[in-house]
Amino acid sequence: MLIHSLICGLVRCSSTHDPFQEQLFDFFVNLNKFHLPDEADEVDFTSGAPGDFDYGLSGIEQDSQSSFDSYSGTTSETKIKRPRRFTVEIEITPFSWGYISNRNWCISARSNEYKKKLAYTFGSGNFVFSLTKEELEGGSVILETTNMFKTYYGEFLFRDGQNQLSLKKVDDPEYSYEMSYTVKISKRRIVHLKKKSAMIVKTIKAYTESIANMVTEKHETGVSESSMDVLSYTGSDKQGLFSNTLAIRRSVLVIIQSRSILSIIPFMRKVKVISGLYEQEYKENVNRLNGYEILNKEDEDINTLKMAKYASAAYKLEKYPEENVNLLIAENTKAEDAVDAICLEAKCNRSQLLMANTSGDSYIGFILVEHSPDTLVLAFKGTGRMDEIANDMNIEYISSPYGDFYTHQGFLKYQSVFESIWMAAILEYAKKYKNIVITGHSLGGSVAQLCYVSMVEQNILGERGLKQTGISCVSFSPAPTVDREWANKQQGYNMVSWVYENDVVPQASKGSAIFLKVCVDELGRSLNEQSKKHLLEKCRGIRNNFNEKINPLFHPGRVYHLANDEEVLKTKQLGLDDLIEIKLLSSSISDHGITNFTTIEL
Repeated sequence: MLIHSLICGLVRCSSTHDPFQEQLFDFFVNLNKFHLPDEADEVDFTSGAPGDFDYGLSGIEQDSQSSFDSYSGTTSETKIKRPRRFTVEIEITPFSWGYISNRNWCISARSNEYKKKLAYTFGSGNFVFSLTKEELEGGSVILETTNMFKTYYGEFLFRDGQNQLSLKKVDDPEYSYEMSYTVKISKRRIVHLKKKSAMIVKTIKAYTESIANMVTEKHETGVSESSMDVLSYTGSDKQGLFSNTLAIRRSVLVIIQSRSILSIIPFMRKVKVISGLYEQEYKENVNRLNGYEILNKEDEDINTLKMAKYASAAYKLEKYPEENVNLLIAENTKAEDAVDAICLEAKCNRSQLLMANTSGDSYIGFILVEHSPDTLVLAFKGTGRMDEIANDMNIEYISSPYGDFYTHQGFLKYQSVFESIWMAAILEYAKKYKNIVITGHSLGGSVAQLCYVSMVEQNILGERGLKQTGISCVSFSPAPTVDREWANKQQGYNMVSWVYENDVVPQASKGSAIFLKVCVDELGRSLNEQSKKHLLEKCRGIRNNFNEKINPLFHPGRVYHLANDEEVLKTKQLGLDDLIEIKLLSSSISDHGITNFTTIEL
């Protein structure tokens, strides 16, 4: 099968078979016997014309809708005459001769004019054409098949009944193989446009529901129940490179639904095509900056961008090579250099740096800095180490122990360990301050979100006698952390998240990764460029039928998007559904950097 796939990948003809397509084949053949009016057809629009009713279509079916509209837009007295069309079904009789079989047929480049007349096809030797009487009389189409790097072709006449032809081989004029095929010709029956629209709507709905159910069955493993026993996270056994690599491998295979990591190669090739569709969608969206405003320095939310320096400073913990070390008590030159780098980035002196702990095993690195006499800043470090990458890739959902929502298992692991080990010390420092700001970038931003939610939902400050202490969260380029219902209910959080341009990380969760996989699968089912054009909308229709447990995660609080409009930064508050697809654009990686925020002057 692998060799067969590789061979098929080298030629234009596709031998990909889809069980659902096979189930719908007969339906689509019948559906294609009903057609839009042609030049010699008398169509009376005066009786029950479609008018301006809601077809309820979206995505790939929009082209059909526009076709309907172009006809229904005629006047009430109009009758249109179009040429009568015929349905021509060609069925190639199954055969196998040497390396040749009828599994991989397509229209030859010699008959390019028939590609637009093709109503439906399978690569297994079934073609359905829509032809006028003139095209039918004496007409023929050249079909070809490629096996073992050899191309064979034959001229198939549009002649009703059983037929014979001599199969030829490209570059071998002496070669000939007799084969048979059947042609069925029938008149295409006209139905009212509204009825055909209803048929298409019903078909699309059935298709999207079927695919969604199939995806749900593959990916829904349920939401794990969280354990308050964080000791399982803090064992003495170190997670080495090998164990982390295996964890990443498992997570990747869950998404691409494969047993071999080599499958990532064709998967990424298709992702590249989908990326091109997103690029095209982005460029064609001329209204994408509607609603954006220049940064207002008087706005409190805008001023939270000043916290970026602390999120950036937390990365300087990586300058110290050892794990789980409090740099403020480590008496060596490397620790001193790391502390100096942190203070330089945070623009603070050493007396303001209260804690600085490096990452390690299940611990996330963090710093605690005095921002002002009444404000304390807790900043978590973003991804940098192999075990942090493994936790990023631990994308399964898990129930939160401090709220009725599910979240990213890897992020909850870091937050839970931090809270169990370090929260008491943080609160001791907090007694001297009126405000606590929790911040971080990327992984650190996601952990900051969960840390804030935990402290608010469990009333940790109140329980420790700090009722007067305010708490807020500012995250930069975080991955999403809560489900839709929780994000909807908790809009009152004092939490701000920032997203720069086309940054991909704030879009990334298990649900959005599954949506990308659906796009990859549907790309393989797309039979022509027209269907690829509507691929994204088609997949969005499928996603609407997903089970909630494979849906994307969301950002709690207020989310702002920064856009660079000809060197002028503008911003807009985003809605919940603005960050639920992994849109891999050319700038998606560079737009993730923390420097995109630290270089903003306010």
